[in-house]
Amino acid sequence: MRMGSAGAWLAAGAAAGAALVFSAAPGAAWDEPKGKAGKHDRTSLPYQVPEAGEPPEIGYRGCAYFDATDYRGRRADVRADSTIEWVGADWDNSIASLACASGCRLLAYDQINFGGARRSYSGAARALGEDWSGRISAVRVICAGDAPLTHQGH
Repeated sequence: MRMGSAGAWLAAGAAAGAALVFSAAPGAAWDEPKGKAGKHDRTSLPYQVPEAGEPPEIGYRGCAYFDATDYRGRRADVRADSTIEWVGADWDNSIASLACASGCRLLAYDQINFGGARRSYSGAARALGEDWSGRISAVRVICAGDAPLTHQGH
């Protein structure tokens, strides 16, 4: 794991079980462990807000989700081959739109630990609709060429 001066602070928060969403300077490399809440590669990177309804460009292998429709509001980025058992208190049941890089898809679960109903998204969804907006609690991101993620019962 690479850590800058803020990295020790972030690692301490992750060790305490905090669900972290943090900002990185453009071009900074974050290499956080994956798997448990607060210990995955989820960042809020600076990005240019797209025109209303136009999906943002995803400049990495993975997906981004937003707390408002039309790719507005807060943004969290999830890298390829990531599993997030719980999106954290700040994001639980708050995701309203999402976008994935070409060849990637996001599996959304309505309960923590990949439980309950599941829905798969690829491309971009400017609004998740009444049936999934504000319902997501756990996510997996799979991109073409990645080993398939498996979980009992899913």
